[in-house]
Amino acid sequence: MSSYAEEDQAPALESPAQTLRGAKHWAAHLGLDRVPAWIRYPAFLLLAVALARVDWAKAAYILHIQPFAIDYLPLWTAGRMALHHPGHLYDFAAITDGQRWLIGHLNRLRPWIYPPSALLMFTPLSRLPFWISTAAWVAATVAALVGAALKFIPRDRLLGLVLIAALPATSLTVVAAQTTFLTVCATTLGVLLLERRPVLAGVLLGLAACLKPTALVFLPLAYFAAGSWKPFVATAVTGVAVALLTTLWLGPMVWFDWLAALPRFERIVLYDRAFIPSMISPASAGVHHHLTASALLVLRGVFAVAGGGLVWWVWRRRMDPAFRLIALMAAGLFASPYAMRYDAALFVVPAVALICRATSWGGVLTATGAYLLLCLSIQPYAGPYAMVAFVALTTAMAVFGPDRARAHLALAPKAKPLWRPVAANAEGERAAA
Repeated sequence: MSSYAEEDQAPALESPAQTLRGAKHWAAHLGLDRVPAWIRYPAFLLLAVALARVDWAKAAYILHIQPFAIDYLPLWTAGRMALHHPGHLYDFAAITDGQRWLIGHLNRLRPWIYPPSALLMFTPLSRLPFWISTAAWVAATVAALVGAALKFIPRDRLLGLVLIAALPATSLTVVAAQTTFLTVCATTLGVLLLERRPVLAGVLLGLAACLKPTALVFLPLAYFAAGSWKPFVATAVTGVAVALLTTLWLGPMVWFDWLAALPRFERIVLYDRAFIPSMISPASAGVHHHLTASALLVLRGVFAVAGGGLVWWVWRRRMDPAFRLIALMAAGLFASPYAMRYDAALFVVPAVALICRATSWGGVLTATGAYLLLCLSIQPYAGPYAMVAFVALTTAMAVFGPDRARAHLALAPKAKPLWRPVAANAEGERAAA
């Protein structure tokens, strides 16, 4: 009797969760969960072509209203002035007058605001005629960007280079001959080598901080969160050595001149309404909405705390280098009172690496969305909102992204995977036993 009763019972229905798991299993078995190459490559190439047309039009407009490499001109001028009149390096009017041969009677100050340590690089370049020095500078920085990208992007490197070239912030950096690519190169290689070559990584990050300290203001916190003491010491020794060499050359007063020039430059950039459409820092959005000085200070403090928390969370969990780079650069952007739209190029290598390493539909679409937000950041007044959305989206990818499990295998150095979960290590030890 019992056997007949069991045969008459209806089969148990699967729960929705079981049905979804089964569908995912069969999709993975048939390869439907991955973006096929015949869709992936043509789609991204078409996107690159469309962006290149926008880049060309934007570059042509910029070159119509200002000379090529106009942002390199203050660096070259300061390098020459350091040889003869180092006391006037942070005299904004004197530096601007030294550029009159190219900018004419442009009614705007064009100061030198980099730290004195950067003159160790720009003074030798200033010994060359301006256009030869500019050509050497642009070629060297573009080569540095390409080298760092080839080292960092795990696969589909040619596609990655195309997407990097198509990013509007990349073309803006080239047209202005900015220092962004050099910072990207040193920071990218430094983060990538952090586990395998900690001393070299610390030296590279230290040199990047000597050139653009605002971008790496949260680097000590990142070291502390990750417990990376060797790179921390190497960075500190590099910074002290560069500072001592600069002081022996230019004297100690040049550092006080630089510190005194920072608030003057901040007032010029933040409260000149002509700069606001081209800025991407959250503080610039506060200025655009006419916040009071105290409210603007609170806004900057909130974003600085949020950036510090992001750095601590990402670096403490030893996430892959792409998310580490984005968190570190984003924290510097959030804390900085000003950042121009070409500074979005600081994020281009990790953003493109996320696209090239993604394989699932969700991963590719999410990474593409982050890339498009970087493209949107150059639009007038959209920069702060696009950058905050970019950081939020990439943080969500780190937490919930479908390709997060493969991220470490794709980008991390070939060292002992310290970020592997404890349970996985325990299972491996039991299997080996």
